[in-house]
Amino acid sequence: MENQQSETAAGVSDGGAINKVKSEAAAVAQDVKRQGQEQFEARKQTAANQTEKLAGVVDRISEELKDQNQESLADYAGQLAGSMKDFAESLRQRNQQSDAFLNGECSRWHSAFEVSEGIDPA
Repeated sequence: MENQQSETAAGVSDGGAINKVKSEAAAVAQDVKRQGQEQFEARKQTAANQTEKLAGVVDRISEELKDQNQESLADYAGQLAGSMKDFAESLRQRNQQSDAFLNGECSRWHSAFEVSEGIDPA
């Protein structure tokens, strides 16, 4: 009887330790996720800024082409610059919720691929 009680106490103690480790692992995972989201957001903004700068260069090239009477190339460059500016703005407008949705979709596709390939996703 005493042996059974000590086994039960050990089981509760082990369960407590396991729960503590799970809790700590979850906290670390949340911290890593937060840091990843912050880095992703910073890189997204950097990409948007660089794309907009490049669009400005293409815009200036378009103006130079107009000055040289190369209208069709100037129009094409102008359209390209406009598309680049639109892309930069869309990067800025995307919020983390839509990014999280896309990440979730990627995870689902990745898991589906692993299953279809016979790879255990766990």
